[in-house]
Amino acid sequence: MGKSTNIAIVILAAGESSRMQQPKQLLPWGETTLLGQAIETAKTSSAYEVFVVLGANSDMILPQSDLTQINVILNVNWK
Repeated sequence: MGKSTNIAIVILAAGESSRMQQPKQLLPWGETTLLGQAIETAKTSSAYEVFVVLGANSDMILPQSDLTQINVILNVNWK
């Protein structure tokens, strides 16, 4: 299936995960992380572009995530 030029996916991953005591985005999920799985699923879709919104813990998440071919949006006002 080809890419659709009018569909984009936005993965909202800017939360603090305060109840988890660690970034939920980096929790193990199969061979990757929770965020990594969401990204891989989005990349295999027919969406033309994939965006990930990061906020809290972005300094920890960025170096541990494969964000190639992903548009990263940093929300500094994530609260």
